[in-house]
Amino acid sequence: QQLKPGKVCIESFGHSESAAEGAALGVWIYQELTNARRKLEIPALELWDDCDFAGWHIGLEKAAAQNLARSLMDTPANMMTPTLFAQNSVDVLSKSGINVEVKVQAWAETQRMGAFLSVAKGSCEPPIFLEISYYGTSYDERPIVLVGSGITFDSGGLCLKNAYDMLHMRGDMQGAAVIVAACRALAHLQ
Repeated sequence: QQLKPGKVCIESFGHSESAAEGAALGVWIYQELTNARRKLEIPALELWDDCDFAGWHIGLEKAAAQNLARSLMDTPANMMTPTLFAQNSVDVLSKSGINVEVKVQAWAETQRMGAFLSVAKGSCEPPIFLEISYYGTSYDERPIVLVGSGITFDSGGLCLKNAYDMLHMRGDMQGAAVIVAACRALAHLQ
């Protein structure tokens, strides 16, 4: 990236899907908050010696999903509150034809989710649930259900941990980030 190439041609080594996935993961860097003058140019990746473009496309989609999850997890806590996470998820998933239902605190109260609501009282942010539905197969097939915990870090409430232990707390929402990214990848790959 320091050489600033506009394009990098990748050899497949007999498996273009893995080559695409590894290359796309390797060039990614979180720079959403980086000054425009200091942002690194992410080169375009192209398959060099193979004609397995279907595998190449699958590898790029898998890497894009992982990079989406990484981006959601690396966003600072003040910019990834439950509300902002829900908004980001709706934006990303609705563009892919995925149904997203946002359920708020009143819904949790009707479902008698007392333990969840008690934990949510430690924050000034309201709790939010996302129900993501993607119908990629026939309705006759049994559904696959994925569940991911999306506890976004909030330093405003009661904290019993020292500063060093809180260093990586922003990753506590990785379960939900992975589910959002996986659903987008499933929709893109059909």
